[in-house]
Amino acid sequence: MIYKVFPEDSLSFEPIGVSSPVFLKPGARIYFFDGSEWRRGFVVGEGGEPQGRFLGLVDEFLDEERVELSLWISRMYHNPPSSVLSLSFPSELDNYMKLRFVPSSPLYEGAEGEPEEVERSIGKRKIVKLLSDGLLKIEIEWRKPRVRVRHEETVVLKKSLSEILRMDLTRDEIAVVQRLMETGVMTYRQLLKEFVDFVVFSLEKKGVIGRGSRERRINLREDQARAVESIERGANLLIGPTGSGKTEVYIEAIRGKRALYLVPEVSLLPQVVRRLSERLPKARIGVYHSYLTKGRRALEWLKAVEGEVDVLVGTRSALFVPVRWDIIVMDEQHDESFYQRDGVVYDAVQAAKKLAELYGIPLLMGSATPRIEDFSAPSVKKVFIKRITPPPDIVIMNMRKEERIGSFAKKTLEEMRRTLENGMGVMVFVRRKGFGRVMCENCGYVHMCKNCDVAMTFHISTKTFKCHVCGYEEKAFSTCPVCGGVLKVVGTGTERVERQLKKVFPERKIERVDREVLSRPDLIIDALERFSRGEVDIIVGTKMISKGIDVPRVGLMVITDVDGMLSIPDHSARLRVFQLLIQAAGRAGRVGGGKAIVQHWGMDEELLRKLEEGDVKGFYSEELERRRIFGYPPFNHLIHVLYSSYDKDMGLEIIKEVASRIEGEDILGPSEYPVPRIKGKYTSHFLIKTEDVQSALRKIDSAISKVEKRGWKIFVDPPSIYVV
Repeated sequence: MIYKVFPEDSLSFEPIGVSSPVFLKPGARIYFFDGSEWRRGFVVGEGGEPQGRFLGLVDEFLDEERVELSLWISRMYHNPPSSVLSLSFPSELDNYMKLRFVPSSPLYEGAEGEPEEVERSIGKRKIVKLLSDGLLKIEIEWRKPRVRVRHEETVVLKKSLSEILRMDLTRDEIAVVQRLMETGVMTYRQLLKEFVDFVVFSLEKKGVIGRGSRERRINLREDQARAVESIERGANLLIGPTGSGKTEVYIEAIRGKRALYLVPEVSLLPQVVRRLSERLPKARIGVYHSYLTKGRRALEWLKAVEGEVDVLVGTRSALFVPVRWDIIVMDEQHDESFYQRDGVVYDAVQAAKKLAELYGIPLLMGSATPRIEDFSAPSVKKVFIKRITPPPDIVIMNMRKEERIGSFAKKTLEEMRRTLENGMGVMVFVRRKGFGRVMCENCGYVHMCKNCDVAMTFHISTKTFKCHVCGYEEKAFSTCPVCGGVLKVVGTGTERVERQLKKVFPERKIERVDREVLSRPDLIIDALERFSRGEVDIIVGTKMISKGIDVPRVGLMVITDVDGMLSIPDHSARLRVFQLLIQAAGRAGRVGGGKAIVQHWGMDEELLRKLEEGDVKGFYSEELERRRIFGYPPFNHLIHVLYSSYDKDMGLEIIKEVASRIEGEDILGPSEYPVPRIKGKYTSHFLIKTEDVQSALRKIDSAISKVEKRGWKIFVDPPSIYVV
């Protein structure tokens, strides 16, 4: 039998034929001999001309549906099939796979053993000869990774509230009870961080608290219950504002099922895992993402594929863990993080839709501001739920008309003071990290990155200039290198805002949450938990604080410095700003009575009006009409083609040549990319609006093959075209 095989190390879009005396399923990973060396590859079907011979089976973790998904991603997003197929296996898995040569005849005893051992015994040339003659086979033995997974013992209330009220408890013991009533379940480590150990042990001795879990099954509101029923009948897009209880609907939808639960950011995982542990204590919950240690990542993968996980929670990479799920949940499905740009390009939302279709299982997506193509698609069945607490009062402030103190309107600072005095916390969203850009007061010189056409950002904490595109860093200086004038800081960054607020509120605890100070997701969660407990009064952060983290103590959300996002030359700029503002404003007042202040310098008035009214449907209707007129998604597909080279003029000529060879397509450009130079290379680009992605990609490939094959990036239906 001849099988189509994609070698793991191949960038070709065409498989090779491998003969095998044994039956092989699509998705099997095998070792084969290609006439000169032994290689590993993926079986995708039958057929082809024999170019290699089967040597041994590695595994059969992939099924036919996973193969079809990988080939679809390859075709749709222009990736080599082997690169997509490899996403289903963590690279570190090979460390736990023991490979042995096994001779097919007792005449070759020296050829048995591990590859290094056999090579020492008979030499590499002899190994190749035996493989070529079919006298040597390969066998695999799996060794499960040994990693220390810290067991987090949980503490829950063991008595009912009526029983507790009849008990004689100290003030400190009552405080512990109140904390557990708020959270439902905590780990011993968390509880002992907040309270004195003998108080906790005393409550345990009295039987008020205990170790272990108990199921907290909450009573769904009427609209939530209707949503669950609609999902069971096929609804697949849950729309509800921040604080409407979408997570509770997800949990009811997956109860009793083997589920994949995807979130856009690693920082959201601990909260999701905690809620799942509370509501589904009998479920075996796994976690899969890129921040895990290599051993832990391999272990979580093996546990999932071997059926030891009921609910796998993860980021977009978890979609490729080869398990046949009963349901897939995709929270915050509008988030751009679900689109993978580096390495293998794919849209995890579209890939999840395809996988659900192949398996015949439900995909439940959710968002307060869903993707516009899903919001408008007749095939997507939508269900709406409402926020139980009043929505935040959104106040729009035009900074041109306000009395200002630093980066804030005076009224904003007064509202912050009132919020803090009422015992609530404040969050401040700032678009940029660092302190600000630097400019010469005398000649207007702006200090730029030596590798990119991007202004360097001053970081006061390290006294350095940093490029937030390529990471280049240098020691800061204060004198203009052109005229000798004084450099001043302009613009706003998280460091500058943090410094200003510390001067205004010196008695308050203020913490900055951005990638510069919190490089690990667990540190971000720790900072937000301290904010929730009242140990931090004000958090200043970038986009990560606008994500779907539940922090009930936010009384005021201040949003600054978003005007510049609207000036970006991007078809999605207006939608992205609206989504960001809705999501960020929704963080305020989860327990009711919250407020959000949006400071601007003359933004789109219609956008601000829709924001103030919370009119998502109205905004989407207007945005759809605008896109219909200009032929942008969802009315056409959009293909973004970029070319980078070290020679600016040559690069522009090459991309113009390629664009000129593409016939019958609506092309915008070519032109310089909005940031022409990135990491030392000059980038040019063009856009294609098309109804037929496959046809357009074939034309692009044909044009590129006649000019220059290296230096290209192609993105199909990207959420945005301006990303650096």
